[in-house]
Amino acid sequence: MYQNHLLMKTLINHASRQVFALKAAVFVVALMFSLKAFAHLFKAPVDIASWNAQVSPLMCSIWHEIPGYGVARFRHRAGETLTFRLETQRKVVNDEVAHLRAQPPAWKADWSERDLGKFKTLLGNTPIELAEPRSSRVLAELQLGMFPTIHHGGWFPGHRVNIQVSSVNFGKAYLEYLDCVAGLFDANFDQLERTSLYFDTDKWIIKSEYKERLKLIKEYIDIDRRVKKIFVDGHTDNVGRMGYNWDLSRNRAEAAEAYLKSLGVKEDMVVVRYHGEQFPVVKNNTAANRSRNRRVTIRLDMSEADKLKMR
Repeated sequence: MYQNHLLMKTLINHASRQVFALKAAVFVVALMFSLKAFAHLFKAPVDIASWNAQVSPLMCSIWHEIPGYGVARFRHRAGETLTFRLETQRKVVNDEVAHLRAQPPAWKADWSERDLGKFKTLLGNTPIELAEPRSSRVLAELQLGMFPTIHHGGWFPGHRVNIQVSSVNFGKAYLEYLDCVAGLFDANFDQLERTSLYFDTDKWIIKSEYKERLKLIKEYIDIDRRVKKIFVDGHTDNVGRMGYNWDLSRNRAEAAEAYLKSLGVKEDMVVVRYHGEQFPVVKNNTAANRSRNRRVTIRLDMSEADKLKMR
């Protein structure tokens, strides 16, 4: 009888341990799922959702404020293609894969959700930046009335956020964007900031292929008043006497200056300098290298603060 009692007690204890282990396993699994599902939802309520536009010949931008999160922004710079980005008020530290979907608005229950793919979350205050063609796809979904929704890594490990971009009141800003894109300039500051003109041996005539580039620079500075100076620097290879090369580099720089002025560039904007053979970009040890040193460099000058504003 006593042995039977001990056996029964042992079986009960064993069963109790199994039940405890099972409960612990269930708790751990539930905790894992709850952590995985832990995500904040950020969206603009329908009654305050809005889009804003900023347009110029150098930049077309439309953006949508998302309360508590930041901004969803489309940017189309002159000379480049469309980008879409999310800008957060808090730095993202979780770089898990992001997921993009186009969700129908609540009042369109018969519409279907569309999966637009996955991509890497970026760390910092710009966790999402999409280039073409995906950026145009997001824009098209908004035009159709869908709500692009992005699930990306959040503020700490294991945290994720859902960002819903509203298409409410999107139409007016979108039309402004289309009008702006139609009038975008052909190039931006980064593409025109530095230009090199190359010359034949012992020559300083501006070649026709560079005249179009100089015309483009003139048209750009007419639009972008942040450009304060144009630096024109003349150079030569190392063939010939040093004094002769000094004069040759001056002739080349002054030829470029004269052409800019003929286009209408104001005299006080142009700063001319000449250096002879003093600053080669490559060694003068081959004919090909010497041809790269026979040059005039043209640099557009803008304050660092203004450059940062364009990024």
